[in-house]
Amino acid sequence: MVSFTTRRSRPSSSAAWRSVRSSDVAAIRYHPKQRQLEVKFIKTGPYRFYSVSPSTARDFGNAGSKGRFFARVIKGQYSYSKG
Repeated sequence: MVSFTTRRSRPSSSAAWRSVRSSDVAAIRYHPKQRQLEVKFIKTGPYRFYSVSPSTARDFGNAGSKGRFFARVIKGQYSYSKG
């Protein structure tokens, strides 16, 4: 089950945003200890996805099409919060 939450602990890690070439996604960053993937969308801003495996985060970062990968692999599969 996927859920939207308004409050979740923010990672204490200082992982830097990684800018990406995409028409949908501006930047991504991953916090391995918390298994949290942050995605900054061009139109809607940042979202945080929970319980994302390191391999999924890596594959997302390496995907030729970030928007297509997000739609097929991440969207609807993980709990998330906006902001």
